[in-house]
Amino acid sequence: MHGFDFQTGAEIFAALGQINPEVFNMTWTNFAPRAGLSWQPKFLGDAVVRAGAGIYYTTQMALNQQYSIVSQIISVNNSIANTQPTPTYLLGTNTFPPVTVGQITQAQVPTITGPIQYLSMHQRSPYVEQWTVDIAHTFGKSYLLDAAYIGNQAHHLPLNYDPIDCSAPGTLLCSNSNNRYYPRYPYMQEVDSIGQASYNALIVKFVRQFTRGLSLLANYTWAKTLTNAQEGSIGTLNQMKSCLKCDIGMSTSNVPQSLVISAVWDLPVGRSRQFGTNMNPFLDALVGGWGVDFISTFQQGNPFTVTAPNFTVWPADQVRADRLCNGRNELRNKDLRTNRLLWIQKSCFAQLIILAIPASAYSLGRGSTIGILACTRRFRFTKLRALIFARNSSTPGTTRSSRIRTATWLPLLLGNSRQPSMTLVKFNLG
Repeated sequence: MHGFDFQTGAEIFAALGQINPEVFNMTWTNFAPRAGLSWQPKFLGDAVVRAGAGIYYTTQMALNQQYSIVSQIISVNNSIANTQPTPTYLLGTNTFPPVTVGQITQAQVPTITGPIQYLSMHQRSPYVEQWTVDIAHTFGKSYLLDAAYIGNQAHHLPLNYDPIDCSAPGTLLCSNSNNRYYPRYPYMQEVDSIGQASYNALIVKFVRQFTRGLSLLANYTWAKTLTNAQEGSIGTLNQMKSCLKCDIGMSTSNVPQSLVISAVWDLPVGRSRQFGTNMNPFLDALVGGWGVDFISTFQQGNPFTVTAPNFTVWPADQVRADRLCNGRNELRNKDLRTNRLLWIQKSCFAQLIILAIPASAYSLGRGSTIGILACTRRFRFTKLRALIFARNSSTPGTTRSSRIRTATWLPLLLGNSRQPSMTLVKFNLG
């Protein structure tokens, strides 16, 4: 385990007794209370009000934990190849060969140069504060309208960032001359649990229970997800330690609006239905008993970030372009069909020469519509028996046989129980 001391400007190691060897410090203060209520006021009739709030802790994840053992002097990087056809290393016995790792010495510390990657010594357990308020009202015997607000705030999320603030007072421009550790340490990459995220949503649901051959379910969501934490494999986008709130923007999974509609409808045509109750069985087999199933999703697109080539000494996976104006408001024609698929005004973003204030994420991704329409036909089974296979094997010397007992099979289309049965006789397998 190793870290960095900003006062001395040197790496520190647990093997030298300078820091705690634990990747995560033990904590006994993770208090997670939860409360909820349900209330049915008389003045609202068939309505129920529900509310709840709570704190939820997550388990420590191994994201970026390789930085706890990877250093310029000490590293674990052994490769093995098993032998064939008889393997030398067996799972559960000697899965891997012994690993020999050198010991860091105090004399080696001043000789360390180059990029520094390490874990923060003050990581905390991530947790989420969540709250919700919901009101549901039934109408008649088959209808329900539900409206809910859901919100949460996540704290201590993993954040991979450059801890050096290379900007001068009064300016947002980054210069290596403002890095007091340059050129010995061209850049640093620290992993700390200082990321934040929030989610707020209005969710409306309408339900018609299945009655008179029709059921309907519709869900509408209006939401926003904001974060400055590391998100999966998108790389390191955080660029300013002195202004972490400048990195707060829409999450890559943010979907501003979404509408999902599903329905099941039994067409009212056919025997035992509203139209064609006395329909001829053959005609009923063609036009009766049909249904329509439908489900469709309409949603706005995910956000994207305007990036630019990286000319700084910090080899981040992605660097955001300088944002000079809004980018969307400056478009005179916002119709993609007539403006040559122009989402934003390109002149509002400039290529970086030196690192400057980052551009926030844009929610301009094109929306999507997904729909499935299916036609179904129901068949009536008036009489059905399963095929039964029996195998007799008693004492040695007797004949083994397999028998299929009498089974009744009815044509599917006619729906008539007055059909002759088909008997399959016994036969021997030998």
